[in-house]
Amino acid sequence: MKHIIYIKLGAGALLVLFPILLGIWSIDVYRSAVSGYRQSINECLQQSISEELIMRRSDLGENIHVWYTPYTDTSPFVIKTIRTEDTTFQVQIEKNDLTAMPRIRQYMFKSFLPLNVNRLDSLLKLNMAKNSISFKGSYIEYCDLKKKSVISDNKPAKAYDWNIQLDTIPLDILNTIGVKAYASVPFPAILKAETSRIAWLVAFVLLVLIGLHFLLRTIRRERREKQRLVHDIHCERAEKESLLQTVATQQEKDQMRVKFLLKMEHEIGKPIASAIIHTTALPEQLEFRQINDAKVSVEKTIFHLERLQLQYRQFGYLIRGGEDTLSFTKKTVSLLDLCKEMKQKYQTISHKKVLVVVPRKDITISTDGMHLCNVFENLLENSVKYSGEKVRIEIKTVYDKKNQQVLIRFRDNGWGIPEADLSHIFNNYYRVQAHRMIQPNLGSGIGLSYVKTIAEKLGGSINVSSEEGVFTEFVLAFPTS
Repeated sequence: MKHIIYIKLGAGALLVLFPILLGIWSIDVYRSAVSGYRQSINECLQQSISEELIMRRSDLGENIHVWYTPYTDTSPFVIKTIRTEDTTFQVQIEKNDLTAMPRIRQYMFKSFLPLNVNRLDSLLKLNMAKNSISFKGSYIEYCDLKKKSVISDNKPAKAYDWNIQLDTIPLDILNTIGVKAYASVPFPAILKAETSRIAWLVAFVLLVLIGLHFLLRTIRRERREKQRLVHDIHCERAEKESLLQTVATQQEKDQMRVKFLLKMEHEIGKPIASAIIHTTALPEQLEFRQINDAKVSVEKTIFHLERLQLQYRQFGYLIRGGEDTLSFTKKTVSLLDLCKEMKQKYQTISHKKVLVVVPRKDITISTDGMHLCNVFENLLENSVKYSGEKVRIEIKTVYDKKNQQVLIRFRDNGWGIPEADLSHIFNNYYRVQAHRMIQPNLGSGIGLSYVKTIAEKLGGSINVSSEEGVFTEFVLAFPTS
């Protein structure tokens, strides 16, 4: 199949280079045509200058007489004496210079009978027409070559594209005056002058197109062969479809397990940290015979270890191929006790200055204490993580008689959540862009998804409201029955 690659590379290179070469060739053809037109118009101008001089001689009458000064040497130069009615001077010129006398006359005539630009332009147009040169218009500039200025011109008021501009032609023997011609030639006429080269260009283009046609046919044929080969391979694999489907299903299960493992990894560290805190306090409490405090520490340590044991069991169940399920054991839970526990933890172990305000009155609900504790910890941890150095977290519990439910409000003074992100924060792995910019490595995007799942599994719901730079408030709602 390597030759197909080479063909495609060659075709690609040709498609890239062809327009460039075509453009270069077109510019060269146009310049060549313009150069040919310039040469032809220049010849017509030379002829027109001679004819215009003859007309001025006729208007003036011949009053210039020329005598050859005798010479005996073999010098290539000859001296001529020029005499007018009031002037006589000598000029040294080449013996074979046929333009010498017209240039001498131009010098003599320039003062009392200067060049007529209108007549010269008319003669130029006539000669261009005789030579079948297409043009839209032309005009002449009569120039003072010493002062580099225009003495007179007959430039028309109508605007043309003066695409042919001739070089200045000196007129007199001393190169003091000259003429410059401009012409407007239609673009098709310029191309017509290069008919043969354009024909070659068209032939080249056709040849390239034909080559591309056969090249594309070859590529299509190779593609069809490749498609047939792929079809044969698919036919051979038809017997293995059931196995592939099984593998795909297993991959989906693996992905589900991976997501759940990530959630568990996020949560396992919490009971471990709590158990370590309470266990660390035991030696000091026993030393000072603080039996009640030690008893509380042991109870809390046991509680957190039980949470860890449950997480471990679910963890192992998932590894052994179980479904992503959660089990719940409901019992009466004191929200005030749970809030106080959270206050004690986050006001003592946090690296920031944290103030947790808890409700004064107690409300009890029937729910799974372990999972509710996880929900509280997730919300409090987010408040601490996504806030400044001084964090204020206010927890309120309200009994809603009308809807027969208990509302638990968590309000902080943190960074806040942009309105555009509020509808996405409960999605798996979603992190607020503004928070990522402040703390790139903070959070995994799993916690709030877990909180929402637990709240709904417990028969409740969670909502959020926020204002950037002011507050964020999560409201948990659980039915009382």
